[in-house]
Amino acid sequence: MGDSSTGTRVFVNSHEVHEDWLKLTPRQQEILTNVVRGFSNREIASAIHVTEQTVKDHLHNIYTRLGVKNRTQLVTRIFRLQI
Repeated sequence: MGDSSTGTRVFVNSHEVHEDWLKLTPRQQEILTNVVRGFSNREIASAIHVTEQTVKDHLHNIYTRLGVKNRTQLVTRIFRLQI
């Protein structure tokens, strides 16, 4: 699932993910990892010691950067799932 021009493959916790993962900052990757685990915004905020609004701001930036509208589209895209 990596970039076909470079042969890059990206893995997160032993799962191959879309190369879009590399477009995210380390903090955004951390938030996305918690989204995949099913955490709510409040739970993510508590886990990474930020406010819930900060999590919402990061998610908005992730959605914009990856061209998705919600958590389901985000996870589907990052794992290249076809639903």
